[in-house]
Amino acid sequence: MRALTNPLFYILVSVLTGLFACQQQPDDSVQNLDQIRPKSHTQTKKITTAKALDTLSSFLKTYANDSCSLKMAAVFLDSSQNKHFLNRFSKQHFHVLCHDSLKQLFGHQEWSFKDTNQAKEAFFNWLDQFKSKQPFKIGSTEKIFKDYTLIALAGNQIVQVSSPKKIKYEDWLRFWSGHYKNANFSYILWAQPKKNTKWYRFKNAQLLTL
Repeated sequence: MRALTNPLFYILVSVLTGLFACQQQPDDSVQNLDQIRPKSHTQTKKITTAKALDTLSSFLKTYANDSCSLKMAAVFLDSSQNKHFLNRFSKQHFHVLCHDSLKQLFGHQEWSFKDTNQAKEAFFNWLDQFKSKQPFKIGSTEKIFKDYTLIALAGNQIVQVSSPKKIKYEDWLRFWSGHYKNANFSYILWAQPKKNTKWYRFKNAQLLTL
């Protein structure tokens, strides 16, 4: 009987010790995952979301007041362009995807710079990054764009719109001209798939061959 009692006694002591230890957990122990999530991460998400909503809201108003009949029906942020080459030089930029009432999809991007000189320098550096057989400079006609693409250097802004389907680029130029009042459109690049790239200037609502 004594030989049987000793093991039971030790087992009972072990169980009671474990229960006592569980009841003595410190007050700062982790009760849920929210306690170990970085607070800064949550705050950053809120800020990013607010900026995204502001960007979309402003562009929906811009398109709604459009006198060029672009007929944009919806706008979405395009996160795939967050690492664009020009982003590193621009103090402010955005990338959106939008589609019109006929469901044609457009990629609309804009970059703002400190002044016109900085915008020009960024523009020329960007051209150097284009994947072409020869250095792609102002006036180059090489076919390097897979989509219909319109790019303009307008004052201290660089703007671009592209689409898999044909673009009415004259409408977009009028839209930009009204949006960037008094901006000098120094260079305009118009590219179509399988066709030579063309260069223009845009002044007084007229498209001039470069």
